[in-house]
Amino acid sequence: MGTLRFADLQTRPTEVLDLTSLTRDEFRQLVPPFETAFQVHMAAWRLDGLPRTARRYTTYENCPLP
Repeated sequence: MGTLRFADLQTRPTEVLDLTSLTRDEFRQLVPPFETAFQVHMAAWRLDGLPRTARRYTTYENCPLP
């Protein structure tokens, strides 16, 4: 399966509903608080669940989250 991006699904609202059980507008409202919580979590923890000790987390330009 390829990368799934919300921008690609905006023209296909039934697929958003099938994947998330949320309407497109409901999902859009959840993105900002989720992104904030994700950034806070990633500042302290790595993806493998260990505490972040060496490098700080940065969101890459081509990150699929935005």
